[in-house]
Amino acid sequence: MKLFKKTLLASSIISTIILAGCATNNAPVVEADGPNGPRDNFDNKTFSQAESEINDASSYSAEEIDQLANTLLKVKNVIYFGFDSYELTSESTGNAQKISELLIKYPKEKLRITGHADPRGSEQYNFNLGQKRAIVLQDYLINSGVQKDQVCTVSYGELQLASSPEDHDGNADKAYQMDRRDILDFGKDCSGE
Repeated sequence: MKLFKKTLLASSIISTIILAGCATNNAPVVEADGPNGPRDNFDNKTFSQAESEINDASSYSAEEIDQLANTLLKVKNVIYFGFDSYELTSESTGNAQKISELLIKYPKEKLRITGHADPRGSEQYNFNLGQKRAIVLQDYLINSGVQKDQVCTVSYGELQLASSPEDHDGNADKAYQMDRRDILDFGKDCSGE
């Protein structure tokens, strides 16, 4: 079973690398954590990266594109969770509020939420936990007034790890912190478009 999990994980990582190489936008990758816990470089995305997250730029005026891209620059694309938890923290709730305001203001925009888990626990348990993490954010957004057809969820469970203990001098807890997350893909739906 462990060999199967490792083979499945390796094939998933290889597929992700291949797909990432074929991607047309330059989506940032998760970096090492900072002094206050995990962080990512989505906060440092460029204006053109934010523009690439717009669902249908041709349906907006140049001024609206500028406003929407500037708003996207202020929204974090990763939300982290505690161990074995799918509860939004006060920090992630603040970011979720910004996201709901953005999606309400721009009802043509789409958001795909992918839920992830660290590798502890069974593959099925982690898949379910990743799904719960994605759904809790989706429910928050819909309860805040976002249209149901704007937001969809996918779970990858433990299949797309953000970090490994080797990245943190063997500290598995730091690596696992970065794995417990939702990734927000603006301008995307769950069909991959």
